[in-house]
Amino acid sequence: MVAHSTLLDPAEIKARHFFCRHRKIVTMRSILFFSALLLPVLALAEVPERFIEISGTATVKADVDRIAWHLRIRGEGESLDAAADALALATEGLADRLKALELPGESVKFSRMQSGRIENNVNGRREISGYFVERGAVIQLESLEPSHAVESVLLVDDGIEIDRLSLESSHYEGLKQQVVVDAVAAAKVKANLMVGELGVVLGQVMEIREGTFAPTSFVTRNTMAMPAFAQGGSADFEKVELSATVTVKFAMQ
Repeated sequence: MVAHSTLLDPAEIKARHFFCRHRKIVTMRSILFFSALLLPVLALAEVPERFIEISGTATVKADVDRIAWHLRIRGEGESLDAAADALALATEGLADRLKALELPGESVKFSRMQSGRIENNVNGRREISGYFVERGAVIQLESLEPSHAVESVLLVDDGIEIDRLSLESSHYEGLKQQVVVDAVAAAKVKANLMVGELGVVLGQVMEIREGTFAPTSFVTRNTMAMPAFAQGGSADFEKVELSATVTVKFAMQ
């Protein structure tokens, strides 16, 4: 077998040499270019971002100017008809006494009736001693002035039971917004105090959210529940308290 070799033209050898040298130059330039781009990124990655996360809490109190009685009216009897008659008598009596107070319209609302059996446990056995029919009612007033007169009316009939008394404020919605603003301001004041001791400056806000580091409800309801009245007792009208907590994340310069 005879081996053949191909001789390259000198011009072609020169062209190939130039091409290889040019490719090396382009490769080196590319490496330098991407290195220049990556150096600032790497430099930033080496310096961790400094921040401080602070929670602020604010509380405001609102004067109580609304009151609502949540009632249960009950009639009992040896039969359902007798229990229904007793309920009707108690409901009509309550309506008449409240009407005499000349309360504003729509102040009193009644729910639908429910019925059941009155059962007693006698020597381990259930015995039916009668029946009951009951309904709920709500008396809601936009003023506290007639409250004592309403109390007297409700305590007359043993078939009327006060389940709950709630005290509310008509300024609740406005104060709910204000207390959140106050909580943000409290967080900023606290953050400035802390970073000031460290000799750094508080930067821009990075994040803000309601609640503390763990999710929580941030504003109390517009109500102050009071226990049912005892005979001859009265409620101590206090203030509705609203509170809010926010967490703010600040950058540190």
